[in-house]
This record gives sequence, C-alpha cells and structure tokens, in this order.
Amino acid sequence: MSSGSEQYRPGVIERLDLALATRFSAALGPSSEQRIVDIQSSELSLSEDARCEWISGILTVRNYRVASEDVRVILDGGATRFRKEHQEFGLVHGLNRVLELLEVQAGDGKWPSGRRLVELFSVLTDGIARFRNNLIRKDQPWDSLLYLGYPRSRDLQEILDSFTQKNRYRDIQAIYDQLHPVRQACRVLWRYARISPHPDLNLIMAMVAFNACLRAAGYPLLIPGPEDRTRLLRLIPGPPPRRIVHFELRLLEQIESISVPD
Repeated sequence: MSSGSEQYRPGVIERLDLALATRFSAALGPSSEQRIVDIQSSELSLSEDARCEWISGILTVRNYRVASEDVRVILDGGATRFRKEHQEFGLVHGLNRVLELLEVQAGDGKWPSGRRLVELFSVLTDGIARFRNNLIRKDQPWDSLLYLGYPRSRDLQEILDSFTQKNRYRDIQAIYDQLHPVRQACRVLWRYARISPHPDLNLIMAMVAFNACLRAAGYPLLIPGPEDRTRLLRLIPGPPPRRIVHFELRLLEQIESISVPD
C-alpha cells in the first residue's frame, strides 16, 4: 500500500482531546464559553472514590504507603492505624484541602505560579510541626536525588517569583510555546522538581503543580499509579521531557471512563 493511501492514525494526545470533546459536545449545543467551563469543571471533578485514590497515589511518589481505604477512613474520622501525630494523617488531610482548592479554582483557567504553589505547600503541611515556618528550604532538600544539583537556597525566592506561565516557567519559549498544554504541564512538573524549593515533599508538590496545570487547561486530574515514583526518579535527573507517554495514556483512560452527558 502506498504512503498516500495510508489512513491517518491520531496519536495519544489527539485521541485524548477527541475523547474529551466527545464527552461534552452533546451537552453543550450553542452554550457560551463560561457554560463550557462550568460543565467541564463539574464533570471532571473527582468522585469520592477517585479522591481517595488521588490522595493515596500522590503520597506514593514520596514512598508513603497509605491505601485509598486508609484515606477514606482518615477523612471520615474513623479508627485507623494512622494516629493524629503521624505525618501520613496530616498529609492526607492536607492533600484533601489542596484537592478542594484545585477543584474550586479549576474554572478560572489560571495556571499556577511559584508563589501559588508555595501557598499550596503551606496548606499541604499545615499541622505538621516540622514545616511550621519552614516552607522554603534553607539548605539542600531532604528528598534530594543523588548527583543532581539544586538552586542555592538564597536564590529560591527570585526563582519562585519568576516561575509563572507568563515566563513559561523559566523554560525555553520556542520549545514551550509549541507544546500541547498537557505536555507543557509535564515541563512544569520537571522544572518544579528540579528547583525543589521546599525542605521535603518536592515530588509531591511537582505532581500537585502538574495537576494544577491540567485542571487550568480543562483536563482531569491525573491519578498517580504505584509505579510513578520510580518513573519520576528516572525522569527528573534527565533532560526536560517533551512528553510523558504513560501520563498521556492514563489521562486518556480516565477521560474515556467519563460517561457521555445526555
């Protein structure tokens, strides 16, 4: 068969956008842009089960072992193996509040800034004593990766102030601007992890940044899987990614699982 007769096969990112459009086009009709945003915000919000899976998945990237069932019990105030003084207990509640903020702000279309991410870190760690008045690291991060250099602590405030969508998150404009929004979010994840501005939990916050970008761009939150910690540990020391195939595939699966509105 000649190349001219070969049927075009869309890539994952095209299929992702097509699946998302399919699930809303039937319900939209001549709706306004704001109506589209409202429908997407409502339909893409996580169910209760998915919220627990998201929190559990986010915690796995820092090697915390908290099953989604544990998350549910903690949030419901039931008896659990994690006591209030345990860090996991505080992080579950912190991530739940972060998730609420991400969903509330999903409709404004504003991508996160460095300053906003520090605010979310404060929400995440509220009630955990070791992070009280300790939001920006004063030395190397406790969760630093071997053989990876990090910005000096005295430079972090300036770096975070310039970590904005307007500044392409300190990326190369010619590369960043031609990327799909999901792939731009991948670059934000990588760059925030390479900055690692917090004393600890920097991979968690890089995933929060990634998800904040996804929601601002009209995509669902990515629910991390148990293998994503290893994937990120391999990804972060390397060059900035133009895509993370596994994340695109998982987003496609999540979008295809959404019921088409009547």
